[in-house]
Amino acid sequence: MTFLIKDAEYENFVSAYVEARDLDEGRSALESEGYQIIPLEQNAKLRVNNGGNSSISRIGNWVSEGVIYVKGKGKFLTKKSPILARSPDQEGKNGNSLYINEEQIEFSLKDSFQISDKLGNPFSIPTKRFGEEEIAVFLFGDFAKDYGFFLKDAKIKNVPFWFADFRDKPFARLLWFDCMDEQSRIVGDGGSVGGFVRGIKTLDSVS
Repeated sequence: MTFLIKDAEYENFVSAYVEARDLDEGRSALESEGYQIIPLEQNAKLRVNNGGNSSISRIGNWVSEGVIYVKGKGKFLTKKSPILARSPDQEGKNGNSLYINEEQIEFSLKDSFQISDKLGNPFSIPTKRFGEEEIAVFLFGDFAKDYGFFLKDAKIKNVPFWFADFRDKPFARLLWFDCMDEQSRIVGDGGSVGGFVRGIKTLDSVS
């Protein structure tokens, strides 16, 4: 049995997480209780609101943003992951990784940000510049600057970004939002298929 733990609130939102064998198991457990996998901006707001010593800051988790890898074209952060666009019980998906076709690429690139190869892999963004760096603003929205200052106050000077290598076929990965003990890394290279999956829903929907 997968146990759901509610541990954080902010404004009109409540968040919960599960520890699951894979992303699909965790996602199903959350969705059965009315939660959706949390976006990075909301995750960051909850960390700031609940503090650096809270469970939401000390436990890393999968988030709704992802990365699209297309050899010869580039790497793209996306708000429209084809992994979450498919239902958990559909075939052809392995947890947080998915080979994708042209239709799925087009879908994901409608709300995306291309990562320059000049940045290297991994690369880091200074927390004091979160409100200025386009990648941080794309991922964290209007809250990027505030989250950067929160990390800076926690003595975290830089946030590393990690990505996978290209394959012959285009593929997608979800992003992992690491705990603050690990510099709050943003990881798009896949790693383990299991781990913590965090969800969010409005307080109005809580029965």
